[in-house]
Amino acid sequence: MATLYVNEQGSVVGVDGGYYVVKQKNDLLRKIPKETLEAITLFGNVHLTEPCVQECLRRGIAVNYFSANGAYFGRLTSTRHIKAERLRMQVHFSENEELCLQFAKKIVAAKIHNQMVVCRRYQRKQEAEDCLKQMKLAENKIDQCQNREGHPALASDLMEQYGYRVQKSAFEALLDQKMFVKLRSEIPKVIDEKEDCVKIYRLKGVSETVTWGNMQEVSDDEMIFI
Repeated sequence: MATLYVNEQGSVVGVDGGYYVVKQKNDLLRKIPKETLEAITLFGNVHLTEPCVQECLRRGIAVNYFSANGAYFGRLTSTRHIKAERLRMQVHFSENEELCLQFAKKIVAAKIHNQMVVCRRYQRKQEAEDCLKQMKLAENKIDQCQNREGHPALASDLMEQYGYRVQKSAFEALLDQKMFVKLRSEIPKVIDEKEDCVKIYRLKGVSETVTWGNMQEVSDDEMIFI
């Protein structure tokens, strides 16, 4: 299905048998089969004949109106193709939490899949591997969602709710004791302990380190903090 764009000033769009016909000022005619068209977009001083308007309404073909410079004016669309029974069923199903949850999971999974395809196609190899790893982690967490509100798919999403990113995988946050306790209780819920690692360096009078996930042990004299 195609969208017809008409921006030559003075053009007239009409119908002739099984075709939409665009007549330009130089009497040049362009014909488009009716069954291939799903929308018409007009720019500036372009007109539709009355039979063309009726045909568009009959077929449910939307007509969009813009100024010659591209400012949007409005849209002509038919209401006969709006099915009240279908809308009623959509509202009814929206109240079913389990159905909404399964539907939301399918949408998120499809979006992640599409992004992975784009990433493989356009990113350099190393960048693609990093992106795909993060996307795969997000994909694996879809089934863990217990309601349609879900929860942060990645530890980085959770950390951005409490602080700000200073490097790709490093965050800074200024938290009171209540917020700190809440953060510590939420981290285990959003990580894969076989793949992820979250480490908190708490800066106070006496330093404290808290670790979750797969973290290789490193002796103090192998680490330098600047």
